[in-house]
Amino acid sequence: MAKKKKTGKELEKRVADAYRAMGTWKVEHDKKMAGNQIDVYVELETPGHLLHRIAVEAKDYAKPVGVAIVNDFAVVAKLLRQERLVDEGIIVSVNGFTTPARDAAETHGIRLLEIADLEAQAEEAKAEGRTRPTKPPIAHPPPTLPTPTRCRPTLPGAWRSGARSPRGWQETGAPSWP
Repeated sequence: MAKKKKTGKELEKRVADAYRAMGTWKVEHDKKMAGNQIDVYVELETPGHLLHRIAVEAKDYAKPVGVAIVNDFAVVAKLLRQERLVDEGIIVSVNGFTTPARDAAETHGIRLLEIADLEAQAEEAKAEGRTRPTKPPIAHPPPTLPTPTRCRPTLPGAWRSGARSPRGWQETGAPSWP
């Protein structure tokens, strides 16, 4: 019988199931974002009822994940953060991470998890009774919203000094009434 080659899909399913068990708002598998394929996309609610979006890369390697994988994912995570599509990037591994990979992840702001730790967090969430929120969390404003600008209020009688008013009298700095 031929040995079945690992594709990582089983690990991706385990990661998605673990996040679902934690009571996340949304979990999507193999999501396309900004031209990149994300293994698992997660939306969860923070304690302040805000939306927190996570891009998860799952690695089912026989050896610990190296620095090259972390650096490659850091580029994708940075792009997705700049486009305001995600708030965090996480790499989940079956067999841990090398020391240089851990150092690179810290530099790039990527969180590293082993699948056993993630599944333990999911079991803890189940034991505490954390379930999916009943209403969607408050989303971050989309990146296309214009920046609010301040407008000067227009008040009756607030004409420039020496300007002619609609009623025909001259103003000398302070509003005057006929």
